[in-house]
Amino acid sequence: MDWTSIVVGSIIAVGLNALRFKQMHLSQRSSQQSSKPSSERLSAPLSEITPPAYEAAIDLAQFKSSFLARTAHELRSPMNALISSLQLISADLCDSPKEEREYVGIAQESALKFIGLLDEVIKVSKLQTGTLEIRSTHVDLSLVLQEAYFMCRMQAETRNLKLIIPALEDEILVQADEAYLRQAIVILIDRAVSLLDGGIIELVLTQDEDTLTLTIPDPHDETEPSAIPTQFTPSFRRLLAQEILSTMNIPVTRQAETRSIQIILRRLPIGS
Repeated sequence: MDWTSIVVGSIIAVGLNALRFKQMHLSQRSSQQSSKPSSERLSAPLSEITPPAYEAAIDLAQFKSSFLARTAHELRSPMNALISSLQLISADLCDSPKEEREYVGIAQESALKFIGLLDEVIKVSKLQTGTLEIRSTHVDLSLVLQEAYFMCRMQAETRNLKLIIPALEDEILVQADEAYLRQAIVILIDRAVSLLDGGIIELVLTQDEDTLTLTIPDPHDETEPSAIPTQFTPSFRRLLAQEILSTMNIPVTRQAETRSIQIILRRLPIGS
């Protein structure tokens, strides 16, 4: 029995099914939206759309158009490494058992990264279709930031980076799904960490009466996706975080001038 063909065939089949599901869902949503009268599609007069909201809508539209293409690329990259390693082993081209074990390790690592990416894609698909329930509750932002800090601190230290997160003494309540809000923040911090080598990554929180704006550094990605074939590309991770936040109806915008991401949260009164 050719186990190499079975393993590769199974993983490819799972990946293609996930992509087809995503494409079918986007097509269905597009047809449903186009069948609605224009008065229903427009939730507010154009004159009432503020510049930040317009920019957020444009950013989200760009994400929707590129998500499937980037997903295909990200799935293909670890798959290529997996196939190459298995081909070398099955063709008996390794010089020693030690080298063979090394290629087995590469294949296993690539498969795990593939599955991890596939899980994230499926999670986003479930969020969009409503099959994965979002439990939007009153969330203490200070606790979410503390948890994100402890999850990312060690990785930052290994790259000689100092991670600074606002220390909030008072409880600050926002409306969100706690797990997904934390995940999006961690993804964006992790992206910044992967692109920097030494220095400071500082999250800044600004407040007004009704809203909170969390600003996270968004370093420029000068590396082409093909140059890092066995891990999430930084651009894809940013887009994934944007999708998670937009699914919770949390506005998120990119500030090209300051190279930052701004997450805008609605502040809730204490005791609400």
